[in-house]
Order: sequence, then structure tokens, then C-alpha cells
Amino acid sequence: LRRRQRQMCIRDRRHTFASAMLNNGATLNSVKELLGHHSLASTEVYTHITFEELKQSYNQAFPKRKS
Repeated sequence: LRRRQRQMCIRDRRHTFASAMLNNGATLNSVKELLGHHSLASTEVYTHITFEELKQSYNQAFPKRKS
């Protein structure tokens, strides 16, 4: 049980690190290299976006009209 908890903690830290890097402008390829992945497919799992980010992008693309 402890080993599994430790593995989850490490995985969570890697996920948080990768997500933060991508959200702050790092390229997918640079994150791939930093994580030691051999293929971009392994790194692509970190490219999820939050609903808030999606909403912000939508609002920038389609601003509300002022009456």
C-alpha cells in the first residue's frame, strides 16, 4: 500500500509539473524531453485543458456585444 501511495504521489507531481509547464508556454517537445519520454504520445496526456481555460478562450474569440 505504501509503495502504491508513493507511486501515485510521484505521478501526481510529474503531472502537475508537466501541466504547469504547458500552461505557462512550454512546448510539448520540451516537456517531453524534461520528463524523459521517448514519444510525444506519452506526453500528450498532459495537454488536457480546464473548463475555465476553455471558457476564457471562447470569450476571447467571441466577445459579447455591448448594447
